[in-house]
Amino acid sequence: PEEVSLVLSDLETKALENSHRYRAALLDAEAARARAEALSASFYPRLTLDGSYRYISQVPEVRLPFPGAQPQKLGDNTSYSLGPQATWLLWDQGGKRSSRKSALSAASAKEKEAEAVKRSVLLGVRGAYFQVVFASEQVALLADALKLSLTQYKDITNKARAGTGSRMDELSAHQEVLARQRQLSQARSELASALRDLAAFTGDTYGDSPLIPLDQRARSSSEQDIHPPSILVSLEPLADLLKRFEHYRTAGFWEMHPSLVLYAELAASSAYAGQGAASGRWPKISVYAKTSLEYPNGAVLETIHQNSAGGTISMPLYEKGLTSHRAMEQQRLEESYRERGRQALSELSRDWHKAHDHLESLGEQRDINAQAASESVELAAIVYSSYRTGALTYTEVQNANFRALEAKINLTKTQVQILRTLAILASIAQDPAAGTKE
Repeated sequence: PEEVSLVLSDLETKALENSHRYRAALLDAEAARARAEALSASFYPRLTLDGSYRYISQVPEVRLPFPGAQPQKLGDNTSYSLGPQATWLLWDQGGKRSSRKSALSAASAKEKEAEAVKRSVLLGVRGAYFQVVFASEQVALLADALKLSLTQYKDITNKARAGTGSRMDELSAHQEVLARQRQLSQARSELASALRDLAAFTGDTYGDSPLIPLDQRARSSSEQDIHPPSILVSLEPLADLLKRFEHYRTAGFWEMHPSLVLYAELAASSAYAGQGAASGRWPKISVYAKTSLEYPNGAVLETIHQNSAGGTISMPLYEKGLTSHRAMEQQRLEESYRERGRQALSELSRDWHKAHDHLESLGEQRDINAQAASESVELAAIVYSSYRTGALTYTEVQNANFRALEAKINLTKTQVQILRTLAILASIAQDPAAGTKE
């Protein structure tokens, strides 16, 4: 079977590369930044090449008041003009400056949105990986339980054949073997499902379909007892993962989280846009300079080199509240973004405190489950020894084995829940990648 080794840091990189949502957010940020840079050009003169050509069928004529004088044409049927022209918006009450500031804030908001999407993708792939870890740990525990059941079943079968054991115990032991095989098959199915979820983040494929995985540690299970695996999965140890994320337990709440700064930047963008809209109430002054070839030179049919310069001033006198309504629109948008920012802060703070509350409870449960797992394994060994001496029935052995398996699975489940909760804190803390890089 194919051997697959999965390392969280590698999966995070693949998930970011494979995320269409994250790539789209990065492209949006680049587009917004390009728009802001384009608006920077408004602070400089604009140089263009202007040209025109015109043909008219009738040329105006003037008749001179002299006897015998011929009518004089005022121009030609064709005319053209060609030359460079520089124009510059000299003054607009800060309108173009406000528009550029608005675009820069909008670009910053898009960049923060991309960071927030990155954190979301990282949280998603981490959650998917932790689910694979849990499913794989469960497969390993059940494979060990199956080995133990098989060993006990063979022992009881030998005793039954030697006449020192009962057929009822032999059948009961075989029923436990079948139960463990059934549980292991279900656990492997859950592992396959978890791997599919992880593959959706990374874009990888793990083996052929149908996917029948097995934890690398359970490789020694004989093929006649379980379905042969299509892939063998090797993961990072659960203890190592817990160690890497543990420092987030004491991390402080990050008030400059991208999801919060995003709305502050959007509010600033609307505020600047409102200032730009309000500048429309004031005059705008533009100047221009042009040099060109002109034909004809009035009534003289010749081409000349013409230099010209001038300026324009414009100011709205009546526009039925157009500028006021545009400024009001941006003001309301600014207020809306600030309210959304407050809501985002409230929700982020809630998730932060809930994660810490959950960690306290999970830490207590982990200690209880660790003690229960240790004692139940010891108890199961004592019960089976007592059964072999005839002091106990096999039903008590089954119960002890089941409690030992259940305690170990509960301990693993609690440890994975702690990992998921620490991952939530990592997504809110300042450095979301530090938990997997050393």
